[in-house]
Amino acid sequence: MRSGQAALHCMLPSILSLSYLIPLLTSIPILVRY
Repeated sequence: MRSGQAALHCMLPSILSLSYLIPLLTSIPILVRY
């Protein structure tokens, strides 16, 4: 259980960062076009 929780705590920041980075990466080309 502890190892599973540790894995979740390690993965959550990466998942959150991806969820923030993907919209940024998709919005940058749209801004560049304008």
